[in-house]
Amino acid sequence: MALDIEIFGRTDVGRVREDNQDGFLCLDLSQSAAAPPPFPWFLAVADGIGGHTGGAQASDLAVRTLEQEIRAGLAGPEAADPPDLLERAFQRANRLIFETASKLPNSAGMGTTLVAALAGTKSAYVSNVGDSRAYIVRRGRLYPITQDHSWAAEQRKLKVLTPEEIERSPFRTLVTRSLGYENDLKVDTFQVELQPGDDLFLCSDGLYGRVSEKAMGRFFRKTRRIEDICAGLIQAANENGGPDNITAVVGRVGDSGGRPRHSMSGTIRMKPFQPNQG
Repeated sequence: MALDIEIFGRTDVGRVREDNQDGFLCLDLSQSAAAPPPFPWFLAVADGIGGHTGGAQASDLAVRTLEQEIRAGLAGPEAADPPDLLERAFQRANRLIFETASKLPNSAGMGTTLVAALAGTKSAYVSNVGDSRAYIVRRGRLYPITQDHSWAAEQRKLKVLTPEEIERSPFRTLVTRSLGYENDLKVDTFQVELQPGDDLFLCSDGLYGRVSEKAMGRFFRKTRRIEDICAGLIQAANENGGPDNITAVVGRVGDSGGRPRHSMSGTIRMKPFQPNQG
């Protein structure tokens, strides 16, 4: 059976911020390729760090650089392996942001989180730095792919502080890894298998910080169109205060007739992937 993927993304400034420092990509790479690439869909979410100018510029640099690198990497006669391509794209974006921050006045602390996925109909490669997240949604249940690089995530692992103490801490929003912080960057990459009916879901912390995973799952169970899912999730985050920018990106695996079939399996097969460092 032929499969296809629907893709859609939406971002919102929220209820408190004056500007939107989030950025996202939803690309169908098959439209510009001479031959259909094995991973034709590219999704990404970036959440800028470093104030009004620096954060917005960093997230913009990240998504623009990723698009350039991914398109170039898939355009040659021998396309790069997806994990290597993602690694190179992240590293180049990091260097550009780092160099830009070192040259511009008042750009100290300029950076961005970044989560990105190269997806086919049977599997996807997902890379992340920072605390923007990627999930697989299967039968309305969210399965995390990425792990947050944040102070709060580290404290939850240590189990020294209670969830309430973590939430009250002034460090609760501190990101421990980001693009632009230093010249060397550690990127986490995962390979995940996809099934018909799966949703590949990327979002910034402005969404999951205000809407629980259980509540997000209800939107995927009850709402058919991915455009309406993104809109509903953003509305829910705003109704819960909307203190940050909010971004949601969804890629849905379905058949060529556009009617996804839901798998009866709840098992997500996923493994960390270490790109070549040649």
